[in-house]
Amino acid sequence: MQRSTADRAFEPGALLRLAAPLVLSFWMRSAFSFVDTIYAATLGDAAVAAIGLSIPFEFLFIAVWVGLSNGLTATLGEAFGARDAGRVEALVRVVRWMTTAAVPLFVLLGLALWWLAPTLPIDSQVARYFGIYTAVLIGGTGLTGFWSVIPDSLIKAHYQTRVTMKAGVLSNSLNLFLNTLFLFVFHWGILGIALSTVIGRLGGLLYALKKAAGFEARRRRQWAADAPRQAPSSSSAPPVSAASSASPDPSPSPAVEAATSTGLLNVRTPARAILALALPASLSFGLMATESAVVNRILATFDQATAAIAAFAIFHRVAMFAGMPLIAISAASLPFFARAHGAGNGGAMRRGLLEGSLASVVYVVAAVGPITYWGAEAIARSLAEAPATIAFATFALRMVPLSGLATIPFVLCRPVFDGMQQGAPGAIMASVRYLGLTLPAAWGGAHVAAAFGYPRFNGVVLGLITAGLLVSSVFLAWTVRKVRQLADA
Repeated sequence: MQRSTADRAFEPGALLRLAAPLVLSFWMRSAFSFVDTIYAATLGDAAVAAIGLSIPFEFLFIAVWVGLSNGLTATLGEAFGARDAGRVEALVRVVRWMTTAAVPLFVLLGLALWWLAPTLPIDSQVARYFGIYTAVLIGGTGLTGFWSVIPDSLIKAHYQTRVTMKAGVLSNSLNLFLNTLFLFVFHWGILGIALSTVIGRLGGLLYALKKAAGFEARRRRQWAADAPRQAPSSSSAPPVSAASSASPDPSPSPAVEAATSTGLLNVRTPARAILALALPASLSFGLMATESAVVNRILATFDQATAAIAAFAIFHRVAMFAGMPLIAISAASLPFFARAHGAGNGGAMRRGLLEGSLASVVYVVAAVGPITYWGAEAIARSLAEAPATIAFATFALRMVPLSGLATIPFVLCRPVFDGMQQGAPGAIMASVRYLGLTLPAAWGGAHVAAAFGYPRFNGVVLGLITAGLLVSSVFLAWTVRKVRQLADA
């Protein structure tokens, strides 16, 4: 007997196959910032440091984007599993309104950063670069970046992650071309670097919009055609009708009500259901911005502040780029776990968590470790010019594998709870890490390193890794216990 689509969606290896195209896509997304750092290196350490100072504000954009995307993707996954067409339409409509509301806020933030930059207690050249870069990047990204939330979420909910990969390749190719054009032909400096990132997103956005529209049109036709052939049974709720497939009515369908009666599906209003996941996810990523802000503030007190800030920026960019496969698995896990939870398949959730964790560990140990350890000095020299910056960055880059291993559980456990429509655990663990541990870990690490005769910068890096490891260990134990309960139910 031929297996159903639902069966194939949860078979062994399904999560990794879903994540594979996203690896390249997320590498392309990370390359936006990494490319900026590479091109900024041609302008000197002051430009690299300025981009490093922009990291907290980039994370604010990421926080809102990821929050909306996670909320929409997870709720769409459940709605797809229940074949509730009315709820799908309502969810998309709500997020379209939320996206529209977010755009002017980031445009205003970009203008505010440009105005405030000269008042910052940093080197005047760094402050000038920072003001130009953040104003264009944050304000411009607000105009172009948020519109990808809906098509990206729909594409992932349809399990069409290759489209996400192609959109990322297209956007980054355009970004590379524009970076080269604006920097080396037009000589626009840091302004050209920021503009290329803002404009580069449009190529992938247009492609994703077109593909998402096609997938949705096909879904509507298929659900409308399938509904009349489905006959209700005495042991299950009636299927979604063709009429409900065409209707935008957000009220729960019979299929959703049946799932709710067994505790498998949450049918809060679309706005509440999305915000229940979006707000904790946004909080988690927003708190990551506080980590960068705290670290930069500590580094700014060092004798070689510009070198330390630039080196940390290099470490952060390389660590993020190297960690993209982990983020890709996390992104693929969200619709996977949402569908598995909606279907009541706890065994698939346990298997998916194990597969994702093992694949992540193998990748970090076998690929990231050798490259960043033995290639650390070469990478540092290619991105920095001052000897102190190179020395700091070389040490930090050799710590990237440890940082990756410490981050794996933190990254992979959150989508498990989000897939179960429980956003609070991720927000709780993020609060513990970024509000409770970042400052004492970074500050304490700096002082311990100095006490033993090592650079304070080294202590900051090791302190942050230790904090991440502690939180990840607790989060992993919590997640494993929860998944076991579902699998045994």
